[in-house]
Amino acid sequence: MPPPLRDSAAGPFDPTTTLASFSRQALCHLGREYLLIGHLQDRVGLPLVAQQFGGDAYLQFSIDEWMSASPIYSRRMQRALGFEGHDVATVFKNLQLDIGAPPQFMDFQFRLDGPDAGEFWLPHCGALLDVEPFGEQRVKLMCHDIEDPTFDATAAATNPRMRMRPIHRPPRRPADRVPHCRWRVFVDPDAEPLAPHPNLEILAGTRLAQIPLVLPDPAAPAEPGGWPDYSGPFDPGFQLEDLSHRALLVVAQEAAVQTHLLA
Repeated sequence: MPPPLRDSAAGPFDPTTTLASFSRQALCHLGREYLLIGHLQDRVGLPLVAQQFGGDAYLQFSIDEWMSASPIYSRRMQRALGFEGHDVATVFKNLQLDIGAPPQFMDFQFRLDGPDAGEFWLPHCGALLDVEPFGEQRVKLMCHDIEDPTFDATAAATNPRMRMRPIHRPPRRPADRVPHCRWRVFVDPDAEPLAPHPNLEILAGTRLAQIPLVLPDPAAPAEPGGWPDYSGPFDPGFQLEDLSHRALLVVAQEAAVQTHLLA
């Protein structure tokens, strides 16, 4: 009989412990932490780029890393959780499971208007609150110069003719405006398909981009409850707690892959 699932890592060290040793609740906590690591990583790495190579390099590095990594890890998550598609709902599901949009740090809210249109907005954006003290130039760098190309790259991973366009975004006017930003997501049938970033092909050929997940037998769940995947309808109120034990193992492992691809 297998040992009981762990709710934390408290207690004596056990060299046989793996992610699968933890309960659904513990995996939800871990999943949110894993999804936050990408932002923490950028807080460490990108200032060093700016210090060594200057502000223009900071901007270009930021764009290059997200445009190269997000299409790969978006498609990986789609395959792993069974929601591959070409519509706006597919992109919204991706955003709910993206290191660029870690839950609780960034409060993404969604409205799906149809297969080819929807909106999202952020009543709270931790990334914005991090940069606002440094002035409007830093805010524009993140919310305009970096987000314009990288948001489209994320959308184009699902549909090359899908675009994300701001309804409003920072700098905030007035200074306490809520939501912090609001965006339209839509498929434009007349748009030119978005060209992939030149680094995408290189990154896609790495062992990391193709690394398999280590998952238990779906026929023998370690803990009951939760969705086995995200193949059902898009849920704007989705939380990690909605997922099964096995699906949470998918998210935790894919979040780790996302972080390393971004690096």
